[in-house]
Amino acid sequence: MSNKPTRPQEIVDAALARSAVDSEFRQLLLSDPRAAAAQVTDAPIPSNLKISFVEKPEDTDVLYVLPDFIPGADELSEAELEAVAGGMEAENSLECTVCTWTCGITW
Repeated sequence: MSNKPTRPQEIVDAALARSAVDSEFRQLLLSDPRAAAAQVTDAPIPSNLKISFVEKPEDTDVLYVLPDFIPGADELSEAELEAVAGGMEAENSLECTVCTWTCGITW
């Protein structure tokens, strides 16, 4: 019986740990992550699973991976538009309340 990890997070943890001390394995993770993962586990990796690893640039202190974009999530529904519209009518001299700076802008 193998002592290689089988759970996804354990496989990733093992690959990351090895990449910190094995430069050839590190390059394999970057160029062929599926082949690299196969070296740290005997568990089958689904063929439709796309895997990528990125290396933090030297001039970067912290690297974050953005979550998947959700199309349409940045658009307001009709009900939300009604709620923010508020029915305010323009007047000749409204004070700007967008910021706390005293720039003297009036509308």
